[in-house]
Amino acid sequence: MDLSDGVVEEYVPDVDESGQVSYPNAESTVGEEANAVLEGLADRDLLYQEFEEKVYICPSCDTEGMQYTTVCPFCESPYAVETELLECRECKTKRPRDEFYERDQLECPSCNASLTEDNVYESEGYACHDCEECATSPEHRLWCRDCDRITLLENGTERVLCRYGLNQTGYEWLVSQLEARETIQEALASRGFETRTDERVEAGGETTTIHVYGEDPLLDRSVVVDVHDLTTLEDIERLQTARGTGSAILVTTSGSVDEPIANFARDHGIKILSTGQDGSLRSEFDVSEGSSKPTLIQRFTSAVSQ
Repeated sequence: MDLSDGVVEEYVPDVDESGQVSYPNAESTVGEEANAVLEGLADRDLLYQEFEEKVYICPSCDTEGMQYTTVCPFCESPYAVETELLECRECKTKRPRDEFYERDQLECPSCNASLTEDNVYESEGYACHDCEECATSPEHRLWCRDCDRITLLENGTERVLCRYGLNQTGYEWLVSQLEARETIQEALASRGFETRTDERVEAGGETTTIHVYGEDPLLDRSVVVDVHDLTTLEDIERLQTARGTGSAILVTTSGSVDEPIANFARDHGIKILSTGQDGSLRSEFDVSEGSSKPTLIQRFTSAVSQ
């Protein structure tokens, strides 16, 4: 989801050649925990969730996406190939058809009896190219393409992969974030600020993205604004760093912030505004008890607003 232009993407799982599963678009925001974050957002009813496929995790190396394979029931080699088998009626030897032919004559490779098509049994089966045994049916296994382990089906950890995208609730949330940005941008513009959205700011030796940046060249003043529904201490600390010598405003679309956030804002002179039901900005907001320690879901929710 890209709030800067309103484009909504789907998050689709990708399984590479080694069997590793990833969500590339989401991982660019929250790293390797993307699957857990997307599931959490689906639990919050911000994303829809559709079944895509099912993979198995290797019990040895934890690689995702083990491959189903058939193996020889005698030596467990996956080099057991489906083929046509012939069985000699005399000695009951069962081998692949091509082994029954000697000098273009049908002959048992075990008892050397001369045979005709009438005195052999034909069947479909599997011939192992490693131990050279033949079987009517193979065994079923999971094969790890990373560490090469072959294991029983019940030993692989099953994992369901889904595609994710915005549902109606998520769309309404996205719209509320966009409208809050537009409202604060208009408010700053009416006070003489030149504004830009999703501005990259150099601060503290790092580059960070601020939702709205305002600059008044005439009075030599600047302001940085972030818009969040769930604000974390990490968010407001980043806002404080990004402000430099200018002002900072936090807009909460949920109407409340945790107590540590309110205390930090008070101590550092950061203005907190909330959005009303009509979308207007107001200086009133609720303070709730709780920890401002960022969770992966909060980080992702904040990050897709950037």
